[in-house]
Amino acid sequence: AVIASGALLALGGASMLTGIKPKYGATALMGFLLGVTPIMHDYWHAEDPARRNAGRVARRRTRRLRVA
Repeated sequence: AVIASGALLALGGASMLTGIKPKYGATALMGFLLGVTPIMHDYWHAEDPARRNAGRVARRRTRRLRVA
């Protein structure tokens, strides 16, 4: 899973930077974000209210990256 996610980021980023097939690159980056966000920002399982709020804020930031 780590190799696959790294490949998505590397290929997607290189595609976007070079301008070669940028739609595929954007799709790869979006696939990474959609797959990783629920795992990394599972604030709904946090017991501590401060951690829960910090996770909620981090998820909103990621959501803004997907919209931009």
